[in-house]
Amino acid sequence: MRYLALACDYDGTLTSNNQPDPEAFGRLRQVRASGRKVILVTGRTLEQLTESCQELDAFDSIVLENGAVLYDPNTGNSRLLCDPAPAGFVTRLKKRGVAHVGAGKAIVSTWSPHESAVLGVIRKMGLDLQLSFNRNAVLVLPPGVNKASGLQAALEGLGISPHNVVGVGNGENDHIFLSYCKCSVAVANATSLVKQDADWVLKRPEAEGFCDLIDELVNNDLQKLRLEMHRDRLQIGSSEQGPVSIDAYNSRVLIAGPSRSGKSRLTCGLLERLGADRYQYCVVDPEADFDGFPGAVTLGSNTHAPDVDHVVLALKNPDNRVTVNLVGLAFAERPAYFVRLLNAVQDLRLSTGRPHWFVVEEAHHMLYPDWKHASQAMPRDFPGLLLVTVHPTELSTDVLKNIDTVIATGRDAHDVINDFTRAQKLKVPPIDRVDLDVDEVLLWLRSSPRQARKLRLLPTLHEHRRHVRKYAQGDVGYHRSFFFTGPDFRLNLQASNLRIFVRIADGVDDDTWLHHLHLGHYAKWFQEVIKDQELADLADSLAHSDVSAAESRNAINNFIHSRYTLPERPSLFGA
Repeated sequence: MRYLALACDYDGTLTSNNQPDPEAFGRLRQVRASGRKVILVTGRTLEQLTESCQELDAFDSIVLENGAVLYDPNTGNSRLLCDPAPAGFVTRLKKRGVAHVGAGKAIVSTWSPHESAVLGVIRKMGLDLQLSFNRNAVLVLPPGVNKASGLQAALEGLGISPHNVVGVGNGENDHIFLSYCKCSVAVANATSLVKQDADWVLKRPEAEGFCDLIDELVNNDLQKLRLEMHRDRLQIGSSEQGPVSIDAYNSRVLIAGPSRSGKSRLTCGLLERLGADRYQYCVVDPEADFDGFPGAVTLGSNTHAPDVDHVVLALKNPDNRVTVNLVGLAFAERPAYFVRLLNAVQDLRLSTGRPHWFVVEEAHHMLYPDWKHASQAMPRDFPGLLLVTVHPTELSTDVLKNIDTVIATGRDAHDVINDFTRAQKLKVPPIDRVDLDVDEVLLWLRSSPRQARKLRLLPTLHEHRRHVRKYAQGDVGYHRSFFFTGPDFRLNLQASNLRIFVRIADGVDDDTWLHHLHLGHYAKWFQEVIKDQELADLADSLAHSDVSAAESRNAINNFIHSRYTLPERPSLFGA
């Protein structure tokens, strides 16, 4: 279910001929029966609302006074969200001859043409207040207080993101809260501006139009409308024809390419734009690439993975974006942990609609081809999915069935797409080689499988710093560990991370150390597994020099100590 809450205006939306409409209130109860929350957003005071409406229990939360007051109909408690109306302000307005002055806990209102007189009093008293208008009504509130700010407070209390909210209204003061909702709907009697910016303009006015909206919401979650919405998009890059984007909610994306081909830059850019648009994401991060990513909370460390319950707790706050560091989890334990996390995320999505995106870095760590549980782990109907890997063949074919978008990076990006379509047994002609610049990628869509588009990536705001403290204490897995064997294979010492590598390096004999150095084994491991090109270049340069075993060993170990955080531990072989 995409839309978990309905936010609606009162006057002109739930009413007919200035009276609450019984059929509309019946529809409200249908919305709540479907498991959704209902929030009333009105300019009325509580006293004015109760004079007109006797069914406040139809709502889960009520925003009053144009965003100044939040009222809980279940408990009868209200909370002022701003400063109260200034003392003496109403009295001064009346002395100035302003007629029909109304006042709530914070709002002060009158009618046009008294706005000039109201401004005069505000100026004379030196008050920091703002005027807004709703047809002929003049509303006075502190700066920044409006229906959107009130709705934001209501959603925070309910734990719901605005991306999961449908808003409906008609007046000038509704425009700002409708813009805050992911889907905005205008009844036929709405003002021109509200209609102009709405995602859907209903054919009938007031409560009749409202009932039409609820029928579509309850019956199909506005599925037809979602296909036509243009602002629910996530831009990937740009082509010669202009910006290129995908569905920001319902896409299932694979990013694939070799190391240092731009995968991280692309992923960073997507996460930045998702965060800027207030989407919530959860990143499974086996290599700690996203530790400290701006705007995100990192759970887990190089010594331990976070408890799944702690991840869920963090995600329950719609404003949290979470990265899950798995460096401290043994390679063999990652698939089982991934299943537990994925199941918890699925349960959370059922109740909150979040996280909107589930991102799996180095997806081949968990979803490799011969893992027998891969097909059960990743459900088919799982929108907002981003998998990042080196190549499609590194993932289970059952998992690839979910993918509708492939973004390939690197010199052989066309082969990445061709291997994907072959793995899926799609009867499409192969994609020809395309020359790509360093900031270009190939985009393939399952909806148009016979072609791939060359895109130029958008610049990222965050310069992604990889490898700092990575692999210092984690576990790269048995098959990617470094093994000190020596020239005659007398040894078989496994280094599953840099901490162990340094400890073993300190203790092996010079012949063993130089054997691996001169054959390029260190440089290869640093480049392909640790993914630290500077460290690999250092090892390569030492391999082609005349330095001694002690000098080369010290140079590499000192570089690792300066670049990574290693614990102070004694050597495996003693001092």
